[in-house]
Amino acid sequence: MSAVFSLIAAAIVSGYLAGAAAADAVVTNDVAKSARLHELTVDTDAFTEPTKLHVFLPTGYDDDPDRRWPVTYSLAGVQNNYDSFAKVLRGESLTADYPSIVVSPDGNSGWWSDWYNFGEGGAPKYETFVIDQLIPLIDARYRTEGDRAHRAIMGISMGGYGSMSLAARHPDLFGSAATMSGAVDSNLPLISASLSLTSTFDGGRINAVNGNWLTQAVRWHGKNPTDLASNLRGMDVQVRTANGNINTSIGEGDTIDDYVSCVVEAGVYQGSVSFNAKLDSLGVDHLWKDYGAGCHTRENFTRELLATMAV
Repeated sequence: MSAVFSLIAAAIVSGYLAGAAAADAVVTNDVAKSARLHELTVDTDAFTEPTKLHVFLPTGYDDDPDRRWPVTYSLAGVQNNYDSFAKVLRGESLTADYPSIVVSPDGNSGWWSDWYNFGEGGAPKYETFVIDQLIPLIDARYRTEGDRAHRAIMGISMGGYGSMSLAARHPDLFGSAATMSGAVDSNLPLISASLSLTSTFDGGRINAVNGNWLTQAVRWHGKNPTDLASNLRGMDVQVRTANGNINTSIGEGDTIDDYVSCVVEAGVYQGSVSFNAKLDSLGVDHLWKDYGAGCHTRENFTRELLATMAV
């Protein structure tokens, strides 16, 4: 797909998926889990019920009331939610030295997309929530540097798809984007099948996210990070992945689940390789890190996250 078609497809899909400007999201509850971690409940028409998210404040946020901070949006993978970053990845510890506000919204198994729902539209609208509602909400509620240069987005697995898709579809909003073990090329059968099938985890039907590939090709291509790769030009882009071979040196291999996760990592690895090749072919500057051995595990994700946040 040419760069021109990439932009056109993104614009078309964004237009008829997002529709008119979304209604404001309203915070109905704010629970301080610790001095640095807040859990917000948000009422929004993007979903059929209120959604939750975590906000990690940087160390020292309260020390200087005049200081403003960058913001990083962290998107989770399939069947993980807003608190996975805190509970599974120990996000509060991981971000202790990271000089940015980190926002972790609830993605369920929604692929960070406004669902097609076979032409009916409506909820869930993950893209609308993040782009039209969450970013303005965070900028209004916290002392952020609200410009593109100080706004980043990153994600693991499905979240890697979401981070790169949203960054490419809204390049005016993000200065940095990172994918870690991300499903970043839905042209590949294994990834497209996962995208089609996992909507059933949230009570949807197969193909509810994008519709049938044969009849909704523009929609599929208009969200696929690899097809939209040219739109990432000028951003700080990081692509990190392991290859699906067990890595005992980082603590993998203790459970059967670790070995099952290797199959998943091997599948998304092919997507990362394809995405990297597309960026290379377009001359889009980016960081590529193939860690070799490693699976779809907390140990590998932690390694990738720490490296991503250190750049």
